[in-house]
Amino acid sequence: MKSCQFLQQINPKRMVFAVPHFYASNEDCERLSHSAISEILILNTLATIFNRDEQGHLRQKMVVLKVENWLAQALYNIDDLPHTYEPNPYKIDMSSKNPCFKRKIWFSEVLSKLKG
Repeated sequence: MKSCQFLQQINPKRMVFAVPHFYASNEDCERLSHSAISEILILNTLATIFNRDEQGHLRQKMVVLKVENWLAQALYNIDDLPHTYEPNPYKIDMSSKNPCFKRKIWFSEVLSKLKG
């Protein structure tokens, strides 16, 4: 948190906290709810990430990249195994209360259309 507060001195538009695995204790939730952090970007590597009771008020800051299909596709490609190609290998889950929310995005291909 101290590094985020320090970086606030340069007045960034937003501060994104990115982690591959996310589990937050009550104390962590309190720290992460600080206004220095605008958004929390995480992967859905832990099942509890979609548990709204555990997310609490952090839900509005969270953006979850659902990467299980992307990882599976990459592993199949590495091992040269037959598989069904999925054109949208990862999906996005974001609360409508997130300040960056414009509309529900399910597929990665939609992202380029949102740039404006």
